[in-house]
Amino acid sequence: MTRILILLLVACGSTPAAPSDKNTPPHVYDVHEWGLVDVGLSDGSLRLSAPSQHELRERTLGFSGIGYGKPVLYFHVESGKRIDLRASVAVTGEMRMAEHWPRTFASDTEVRWELELVPEPCDTPRTYPSERDPFCTRMSDRVCETAELPEYETDDASCLIVDGTQWPLLLYRAASVDESERPAEDARIELPLEVSAEADGTVRIHNRSELVSPLPMFRITRGTHTRVTAIDWPAPGDAVSVPRTDDEPRAEAYASSREATREALLQQGLSTPEVDAFLRAWAEELWGPEPTAEVADDAESASLGDLGAGETPRARLGLRGYGRGGGSVGGAPIGLRALGYLTGAGGLVDPFHMRHGDVLVYWLPKRVIDRLAPLTFEPAPRHVKRAMMVRVSLL
Repeated sequence: MTRILILLLVACGSTPAAPSDKNTPPHVYDVHEWGLVDVGLSDGSLRLSAPSQHELRERTLGFSGIGYGKPVLYFHVESGKRIDLRASVAVTGEMRMAEHWPRTFASDTEVRWELELVPEPCDTPRTYPSERDPFCTRMSDRVCETAELPEYETDDASCLIVDGTQWPLLLYRAASVDESERPAEDARIELPLEVSAEADGTVRIHNRSELVSPLPMFRITRGTHTRVTAIDWPAPGDAVSVPRTDDEPRAEAYASSREATREALLQQGLSTPEVDAFLRAWAEELWGPEPTAEVADDAESASLGDLGAGETPRARLGLRGYGRGGGSVGGAPIGLRALGYLTGAGGLVDPFHMRHGDVLVYWLPKRVIDRLAPLTFEPAPRHVKRAMMVRVSLL
């Protein structure tokens, strides 16, 4: 009898335990972010926004501010479980929060969302404010990036539930404080590259940091045609000079720089749909239309440097905003009716189309992005990928 009992106990003890969810991580998700930082040559401060209407009127072509295009945040749940999440973004003392979506708690320096992450993409209709809604028209700086968000939704992002409504992304934006409120120079955050321009169009790029990036850098000169010059990131403490080229534009340089930009976004961890969204926002504005054998209307794509006496380029109404990807207030593209425009014998002049006719673009190292606008999540994500292109206006 004893022997039989021992055999039964051994048999029962050898039975494998039933699977348990205790071995599955309760929250596994990633965060992806993209945007564009606009920089003027003479500016010494940082901010995460477009320039105000007052600044545009005062300094239309000599504008030297720094603006932060979007940023947009996407979430990807990997654990297969719903996750209750707190997310926040803060900005430095020389900036104030100006816009965010979905609407939630916000102070002058921080936005906080309480949300639920769902593994699957959103499956219910949603409505964003239009440029004519009071939400947009009452913006103090007349910029409304929220109205653009439908264009940047992706089909691979996990859904976010905020106050019972589904959204596939988050947006935040900040504006600079008055000069009198800015912190001392030694408390400001500097970009790693210092850029200056000579009278002959030569651009000097000085690496004043200890950072080096393997990602591509380009000078893009827009005129009747687009010219692209590839540049290596200078070593720490070094500087390089890049002359403005009058060489015949090469279609392969145009195509290769766009493809290199796509690859750089992928290398920084974005998904293919997110890369496509970035390019929907910025590709045409950065490179202009793809080169063709003939240019139907040279004046339409002329930059400031290509204009002769009395010439005025027509406003390109298809331009996707002036640095944010197509936002508008009052039904007109930003840079025209919303933010003022110049007129001349040939029609409208979009100052931002002209200002961005000669630019330097490079990728901001994540270490600098994290100092500029730190993100906080509870519980913490597995990975946070942040891709921010810097565009320095050289005009």
